[in-house]
Amino acid sequence: MIETERLLLREYTPEDFDALHEILSDPETMAHYPAPFDEARVRRWIDWNLENYAQHGFGLWAAVLKETGEFIGDCGLTLQNIDGEMLPEIGYHIHKKYWRQGLAREAARAVRDWAFRNTDYDILYSYMKYTNEASWRTAMAIGMKKIKEYSDPKNTLSCAFAITREEWAVLLARGGNPPADMRVLFEFDYKNYRENGTVGRRVSARGIIIKAGRLAMVHSEKYDYYTFPGGGINPGETMEDALIREIREETSLAVLRESIRPYGRIIRREKGAIDDLFIQESAYYLCGVSDQPLCPRLSGCEVDEAFALCWIDPETAIAANRQHPHGALSGQEWAAHLFQRDELLIRKLQEERLL
Repeated sequence: MIETERLLLREYTPEDFDALHEILSDPETMAHYPAPFDEARVRRWIDWNLENYAQHGFGLWAAVLKETGEFIGDCGLTLQNIDGEMLPEIGYHIHKKYWRQGLAREAARAVRDWAFRNTDYDILYSYMKYTNEASWRTAMAIGMKKIKEYSDPKNTLSCAFAITREEWAVLLARGGNPPADMRVLFEFDYKNYRENGTVGRRVSARGIIIKAGRLAMVHSEKYDYYTFPGGGINPGETMEDALIREIREETSLAVLRESIRPYGRIIRREKGAIDDLFIQESAYYLCGVSDQPLCPRLSGCEVDEAFALCWIDPETAIAANRQHPHGALSGQEWAAHLFQRDELLIRKLQEERLL
């Protein structure tokens, strides 16, 4: 059994038939397959995975929500014919009511880690029909790179993605931390904390997206302020993973992974609410985005603040953050720091002629 933050991956049982049939017989879910599965094919799917467990020690595992035990799909490792070679492939299928919640990515990342730790394979693959954008975005989100397109009678044209053991090791070594050589742009040290006490730390990844002299910023329509999109790192995520996820969730913009370039860090040290010293480290990345917007997925507090994407002139953003009272945020230290931090960052971008 493999456990993630929200999921358990376990072996299939015959009792999973009804829940699996609901997924694999659905035309929308199976849009990138030749056809939805009938009952016989669903039963064969379960049998095939039971055979895989016995023969190889792995297969597609049933994915269930830890909180409720609900079966929501599968994810695992199987041997697949990829352009004429039988290769280890990470596959995933999630019930459509749970799409766009990062569950396929969470499960696939866990399977990737399991495979490199428990098998001798030096390269792992994922392949999909060229039209299956959601699938190839999941492959990229777990560190895979597109290696080929090839003619495939089943899919007309298939795309293959892969990650090597060496690339995986680099991802693990970096983890949810900025690159060691990323420069520090600014440091705020309020010196209001007890030294040699407990220390809390939060790392966030934030995007700098520039188009025609305007910045893509998040606008809080409730409190009328602007800030750079981004946020915290989930367990097991790389900085790039978090950056792509956060910007998509807050703005609906799809970051192009290959465009991501480290820009610099801003560090804040102050007395924490729980720890004696709290360190906030924000890592900023220059990045480009696709012309095709996605659906935003705001968290509860972001919904409350009515976050919305705004392509804004940087001077307009600075003026709004300086002059508006911001309602309940007026006088709050964290808000004042946010406005100061973002203004300094904009000035740095202007100084370096990026704006």
